[in-house]
Amino acid sequence: MLSPCRICQSENTETFSFGNTLLLRCNDCGIIFNNNFPDKITVENYYKYNYSIDKTKDINNPYILEEKRVKLLPEQYGLISKIISFKNHPARLLDIGCGFGFFIDEARRFGFDSYGVEPSVMALNYCHSIGLNVFDNIDKISTKFDIITLFHSLEHFIDPKETIDKIKNILTHDGFLFIRVPAFDCYWSKILKSKWVWFQPENHYFHYSLKSLQYILALSNLKIIEINYQKPSNKIIKSQYKVTTKIFEKTIQSKSKFRNFLQEKFEQMTGIEIFCIAKINN
Repeated sequence: MLSPCRICQSENTETFSFGNTLLLRCNDCGIIFNNNFPDKITVENYYKYNYSIDKTKDINNPYILEEKRVKLLPEQYGLISKIISFKNHPARLLDIGCGFGFFIDEARRFGFDSYGVEPSVMALNYCHSIGLNVFDNIDKISTKFDIITLFHSLEHFIDPKETIDKIKNILTHDGFLFIRVPAFDCYWSKILKSKWVWFQPENHYFHYSLKSLQYILALSNLKIIEINYQKPSNKIIKSQYKVTTKIFEKTIQSKSKFRNFLQEKFEQMTGIEIFCIAKINN
């Protein structure tokens, strides 16, 4: 017997193979999700202790995190610029799934009162060590925010509807929610199947299309202001990656592994995401 849809509870679901992985599709709401789900405690422990953020293991090496931070600057400035066009500082900003806090660290330089949510103990400790305000769980937040961001984190939640409802409760009435998720319905995903760079069923539990993301947001009475496909790796970002790699290779006198170089290029080429801005439908 097939599992009912985890969003609309419809029993009109079907399994299909995506490469070597079995997925379920709801024929009523269009949601696609994994055939098997871990329990909540297993998921919590996984993200606390075992999940590898950007495959960064040695945070005691100052070069490793700094190189990553510098490489991401053009992308982050672009995101901050987009946010400012909707809500400028002073404003309270919350980034859910903030990792090592690179984005909220830059946002506070632009005048935002920045906070984060990050379950990884390793990343959380790093954030606290550089003075960032980061919680380990969204349930510990009681104040409201003008801007909430979910940048490649919604796909990691086993109950996205519940997560969106929690976010809505801490979003101001005129606040904005910014979402980025892998575009499962993009052409690269269709061509590469399970070889696609952002198909990671071991920790991506839902696989979003424009239609399914719109459906989930509508269920929580959120109004979409803007939604589109985009390549996050533009010419400026690719150039910054190249320059930063050369600088840090020279600084620490060690070469990056060729496999890492190929992985980076593969991600830049095939990574297509959905970018969405929403607010409470007052």
